[in-house]
Amino acid sequence: MSFWRPAIQSLHLGLERFRRNINRNRRIQSILIEGEEYNEVELLGKGAFGTVVLVRAKNHSEKQFAVKILSTRRNQTFSATEVYFLRLLPPHENIIRMIEMIKTPDFYQVVLEYATEGTLSDKLVENVPMKAKIAQYFFKHLIEGLSCIHEHGIMHNDIKPDNLLITRQGDKEILKISDFGLSMLFRSDKSERILHYINGTDAYNAPEMYSRSFRGPPIDIWAAGIVLIVMLTTKEPWSKAVRTNRSYLNWIVGEQGIWEHIDDFSLDFIKTILQFDPAIRAAIPTIKQSPWYRHDFNTAS
Repeated sequence: MSFWRPAIQSLHLGLERFRRNINRNRRIQSILIEGEEYNEVELLGKGAFGTVVLVRAKNHSEKQFAVKILSTRRNQTFSATEVYFLRLLPPHENIIRMIEMIKTPDFYQVVLEYATEGTLSDKLVENVPMKAKIAQYFFKHLIEGLSCIHEHGIMHNDIKPDNLLITRQGDKEILKISDFGLSMLFRSDKSERILHYINGTDAYNAPEMYSRSFRGPPIDIWAAGIVLIVMLTTKEPWSKAVRTNRSYLNWIVGEQGIWEHIDDFSLDFIKTILQFDPAIRAAIPTIKQSPWYRHDFNTAS
């Protein structure tokens, strides 16, 4: 019997690990939110930094939230950053709202309002660009959200369609900025600091991010301009804003690219945002006063 004991113990250990892996993959079976029991309904998404599931109230089927599960062990800095900035920001229509955060030994369970329509990426049908009035509608929401974020000294640092959620409120769709895991403080005690870390997503990163230092707000403004191009063309204009990238070089020297399919009125506006020099790149107040931003696309041009 003693001969088999190590093998039996090893088998038990393997079974226990198997059970833990099952529980880890399921993530949530039920969760208490604001004192009410919620059950997992479906997996909404899974990425390098965590998993997002939809939960619904056990006794009220119309009440539902998204729960983002972030490991407290893997990517600990990312997880803590996400929670920190969600707590720091005030309620705003164009920023995803955190309901509460539940910490377990292994995970942060971040309870968020549920965006019923998915991401902005889900709205983009391949080779079917958005109409200018729809792109303007979502772009205004993006700028309003960024305005609030910047007012609190925060740079989002990863603005892209996958991180922009859409939810329906009545007969309207509302864009909400989400995913603050790469965000940074660019201002504290009313003093702005220069940043030095390259994060974000290459196709949406501003060119100065590949230099030694940069300011925070112009980075998000640049990314918003790329998002606008994507809405109007369904394509990212370049893979990286460096001069060795042919598509980006074409933009700088005024040659043709995916942007040739954008109307002149919109393209002239985009050019004020995608300025190589951040010192002359349009800031939010300038963007809000621009003819394109204030134009009523429901009327004849």
